[in-house]
Amino acid sequence: MMTSVSVNYEGQDSKQVVSRRPRVSPLSIGILAIVLTVIFTPILLMMIKAGNDYPMHIWWAWYWDKTGLVTEPLPHFLYQVLVIVFEHILPGNSYDGAAVFVGILCYVTTGILLFVLIYPLYGAGSAHMRTLVAALTTLAVMLVGPINFLWGSTNLSFGYIPTNAYNNPTIVLLKPFALLLFLFALRTLNSTSASRITIVGCAIVTILGTIAKPNYAIAFLPAFALVVAYYLLRKRPINWPLLIIGILVPAAEILVWQLNYVRGSSLSGFVIASFQVMQLLSPNNLLPKFVLSILFPICVMAAYWQNARNDSALGLAWISFAVGAFYTYFLSETQNYSSGNFTWSGQITLFVLFAASIMFLIRQNRDVLSQRRLDWRLAASLVLLSLHLLGGIALYLAHLNPNWRSWL
Repeated sequence: MMTSVSVNYEGQDSKQVVSRRPRVSPLSIGILAIVLTVIFTPILLMMIKAGNDYPMHIWWAWYWDKTGLVTEPLPHFLYQVLVIVFEHILPGNSYDGAAVFVGILCYVTTGILLFVLIYPLYGAGSAHMRTLVAALTTLAVMLVGPINFLWGSTNLSFGYIPTNAYNNPTIVLLKPFALLLFLFALRTLNSTSASRITIVGCAIVTILGTIAKPNYAIAFLPAFALVVAYYLLRKRPINWPLLIIGILVPAAEILVWQLNYVRGSSLSGFVIASFQVMQLLSPNNLLPKFVLSILFPICVMAAYWQNARNDSALGLAWISFAVGAFYTYFLSETQNYSSGNFTWSGQITLFVLFAASIMFLIRQNRDVLSQRRLDWRLAASLVLLSLHLLGGIALYLAHLNPNWRSWL
């Protein structure tokens, strides 16, 4: 799967690029999977015990499994399906245990996907050094958060756009699908050919990602349409079969079904209500909190502007985030606006933007592991990334506390 969606960042023939990709050691992947399990299992256990979204989603799965009915409109139901399936497969017949397993599976899959993408980007140093640094970079992507320590230790999330929402199982489930859909989209812009397996795989990712949670699709599709329009104006080649069959048709079908399914329910309808949801979460300092949520991607884009402005991955990630941020700050549900369901689009697109920015930064500094002095642009970017990582670790630690809500 990974070779079929590998992105041709260098503008060379994709087959040649793939053939030169350093092989990732299965042992390295296994060790990383264990590390990710150790890091994120305590979060999952706490969210199931003292969370709000996890117990609710698990109860929906239990009720659906026992009665064949859903108590609430459930347009994104993949999480419930997985919990039910693994409850029947795993020993113990526990819905909570199945939820923990699904959560670990999501975190590990996201981490391995990032690691496989990041590892080949480092062009210097021994294999062991590159493996270690790639693993640490992967953990950084998965733990970063807003720079959130300027307004005290008890306001770590509200008013910011965090890349991690530990309390919500469906956003955790969405992450690997969002990354894969992003990669497939780049494949449509960087390669004019795609096998049937690649197209079918893309369609499956699009369908599953949208029924996991539609927030990435509804932000990504308008952004992708703008990028495709730009490519058409510049008369650049586009992989139309992959674009239409793999992305547009399955995404449109699922989204239209979801809209019809929730019609007339508490989830139907939205209005433009500037800052209504975000001001409910944080009445003050929304602008600085927004900037503090995205300082690292801003720094990378500004410092490497000459190359960054022509990078298709960064361009698509930034435009997708712009759409997601618009949803976050300016859209509200007609009913129950306090649920803030449009804010998930800002969070998931920012997660992809962080991943794209970090990978772009590595590509601009491929030999950094053999350099004795850091370029000022790289140094500034790493300082800001470290601040984002500190904020993310603080948010992670807060969610290990039964009173985690008081820290948000």
